[in-house]
Amino acid sequence: MAIINSACTCGRKITVATGADSMSNHRKDGKQAYYPEHLPSVEYNYSIFRCESCGKPASETVKGYEYDL
Repeated sequence: MAIINSACTCGRKITVATGADSMSNHRKDGKQAYYPEHLPSVEYNYSIFRCESCGKPASETVKGYEYDL
């Protein structure tokens, strides 16, 4: 239901999509994280697990991508 322009704690820009704006079913809370310069599509749908810059889990370092338990 929202597009959140966020970033990893290392500074790498990451976009978080929630609710109906998310094209992902990788997480039960429906959140999807992706790099803004590589938008997901029907042919190539992805969600970030670790930041490509620092290697830390995105759910621990990206504001808005925390797990909703």
